[in-house]
Amino acid sequence: MPTALGQTSTVRRRPTPGFNPGLPAGIRVERQAAGSACRDRERGFALPVVLWLCALMALTASTFLWTSRTDALLIRQRTDLARARAAADAGVALALIGLSGVAPDSPWPRDGRVVASSFAGADLRVAVQDELGLVDVNEASADVLAALFRAVGAGAAASQAAAAAIIGWRDPPRLPRRVLEDLDDLARLPGVSAALRQRATPFLTVRNGTAAIDPVTAPRPVLQSLPDMPAWVADTMVAARESASILPGTLPLLNDPTLQGPPPRRFEIIRAKSRLPSGVSYVREVEIELRPDNATAYRVLTWRRSAPEPEGS
Repeated sequence: MPTALGQTSTVRRRPTPGFNPGLPAGIRVERQAAGSACRDRERGFALPVVLWLCALMALTASTFLWTSRTDALLIRQRTDLARARAAADAGVALALIGLSGVAPDSPWPRDGRVVASSFAGADLRVAVQDELGLVDVNEASADVLAALFRAVGAGAAASQAAAAAIIGWRDPPRLPRRVLEDLDDLARLPGVSAALRQRATPFLTVRNGTAAIDPVTAPRPVLQSLPDMPAWVADTMVAARESASILPGTLPLLNDPTLQGPPPRRFEIIRAKSRLPSGVSYVREVEIELRPDNATAYRVLTWRRSAPEPEGS
């Protein structure tokens, strides 16, 4: 094409790949075909790479979403557990206030009856059991222990074997007398099965230091374990005390005629269960010693999380 100086210039065209004018026409065609095949192979290799990258990105995104959802669920569960624990501890506080005698006209029941309440949106079930209404495994006779085991559903043979195992360990012949420091020690005694321990433990104690039983706070199985206590008499006593507010220690103690007057020490077990609408529950179990003549009204002996009872109990 003409230039400004009247000269002409030629436009250099980009040579076609594989084209060489100096080669014969047949060879040029073969090279052009080879170049096209190479480009097709490159495009065929790139497609799987792109697909693998897309799959990897999708997997990474789904993993991130799953991890985020799991973390959110864990945070919610921990928050609900903290709320349930706080509600159960509030139930313990309510029971302590009731035991302190602040409201003498409406004393807190101490025979294991459940008091229903609520706290911060959680349902509360609080029960207080006076331990003088329980059977002391360190003081009870073999007959009382066997009768208690039968009252909680054990067979006659299993009840006799378990009672004999406890007495044999507690009062070995020609050896000093031994005592159980904790009810968990029953697991070390042959003849006391795990199922029997689970059923009988709510009615046993190691604290009293006496075989005496307070009829005002004794549950029905404990009353049924006492000598000369027919089942209908136990049922009548339980119904009578539930219909009237009878304070512990106001009736004569049973099963130990040598004990005169109220014992110098009284122990209580507080069990508070909370349940949130989400289904999360928490059970707090506290054991205290009442000290009405002391500057502090009570002393905490144990404070622990307890296993929840089966649903419907």
